[in-house]
Amino acid sequence: MTARGAPAESRRGGRIRASLLCSLLVCSTLVSAKVQQAQPVAPAPPSRNALEQLTAQAGIGTCMSTMHRVAPALTGPEGAFAAMLMTNPVAPDASAFAASVERAEPTGTRFVSAVFAPTGRGGCDVGYDMIDVWGKPCAQVAVQDLGYAKPLDVVGKSIGVVPISPTHHIYLMPTAGNGCVSITKELLFP
Repeated sequence: MTARGAPAESRRGGRIRASLLCSLLVCSTLVSAKVQQAQPVAPAPPSRNALEQLTAQAGIGTCMSTMHRVAPALTGPEGAFAAMLMTNPVAPDASAFAASVERAEPTGTRFVSAVFAPTGRGGCDVGYDMIDVWGKPCAQVAVQDLGYAKPLDVVGKSIGVVPISPTHHIYLMPTAGNGCVSITKELLFP
C-alpha cells in the first residue's frame, strides 16, 4: 500500500482506465464535430402564409414577391383569417387577380379586398380596401381611432374622407343607428 491508501497497481489501472475513457470521449467529440461539420446547413426558405400558398397554388408567380411583402398586412396573424382568390382561368400569371380576406379582429370581423396587377416593368401593383364597422358616429371614429382632428371633407353628401397620402385614404360612411363603416383604400407600387 502506498501513503494514499490504494495499491500502486490499482492506481496504474485507474490511470489507464481514466486515460482510455478520456480518449474515448475526445474521439467521440471529434467524430461528432466532424459529422456536424459535414452536413451543410441550407438557408430556410421564406415562410409563406396561407394567402401566399393559395396564390402559388393558383399558378401565379409574377406577383409572389409583392404578395410576400404585403400578405401579412392584409391578412393579420396566421390562423385569424380566411381567403379566396379570383383569377383569370386561362392565364393567371399574366393577369390581374383579386384576393378577398375575412379577418378576425378583437373588435369584430374585418373584410379586406385586394387586387394585384402585373406590370410592364416586371413588378406587381396592388390596390386594397379594408372595411371595418364601428358602433359609434364617424366623427368619433375620426378623432378617437384615427387621430384625425381636422373637419372631415366629404366625397359627396355624407361620406367623409381622411386623406393619409395621395394614394391612401380612409372613407367614413355613416350607417343607420348612429354607427360608421370605415373603408381604408390604398394603392401600392412596390
